[in-house]
Amino acid sequence: MVRKRILSTFVAVLMVLSLIPNCALATSSITVVADTVQIAQGTTTVRVDVNLSNNPGISMLGFELGYDENVMDLTSVVPGDGVFATDGMEEGNIDRNPYMYTASDSKKNVTTDGLLATFVFDVKEECPLGKYDITLTAAEAYNIEEEEITVNLTSGSITVTEKPKEDFTGLSMNDKTVTYDGTAQTIEVVGAPTDAKVEYTYAKAEGNDIVDKAIDAGTYTVTATVSKDGYNNWEDTAT
Repeated sequence: MVRKRILSTFVAVLMVLSLIPNCALATSSITVVADTVQIAQGTTTVRVDVNLSNNPGISMLGFELGYDENVMDLTSVVPGDGVFATDGMEEGNIDRNPYMYTASDSKKNVTTDGLLATFVFDVKEECPLGKYDITLTAAEAYNIEEEEITVNLTSGSITVTEKPKEDFTGLSMNDKTVTYDGTAQTIEVVGAPTDAKVEYTYAKAEGNDIVDKAIDAGTYTVTATVSKDGYNNWEDTAT
């Protein structure tokens, strides 16, 4: 009889626990996210922020941040003041990849969301175009009661894109009137860089026929095109 009573009580406890909402039993969690950054090829300094959100209250947080050391170097880690005090971040080994980030508050739980740190990278100028992952791994977090907090990580990236082309400046081409003398006449672009390519096309105004040279009497339209690597083509006409 006693054994039946104990078994009945145990079953009743299980039934009560089964009615408790799952959320009441769930472990608290935080989210740590690294920025996704896009830069033009040739940019040498890049800053990647790592932020914390959904903070239920923590007193210690650690994670590892990895990167492609073939194309970039980590030069500094600037502590943020959005979550932990700036002096709460431990100084890690800047030459270690992945870098080990650790910050804490020994007196209380911090409950704010915000910037944990900014990671500053020196990207090689000849870095190929493409996407380079900034990985977050091996995270752990605890509150002041030494209870472990689940950390949800979202890695970031640095994407190197083609450098935008520049526009030529200071170029001009002016109309020209000459007296027929049987020699070829030209109009030239003023201000073109010495390493730029300049091409001219001559067309007679009557019929717009393309000709090699402007020799015969008449009106000619001269079209000039200036090109150079890294620059948008410049084009203008004169007569």
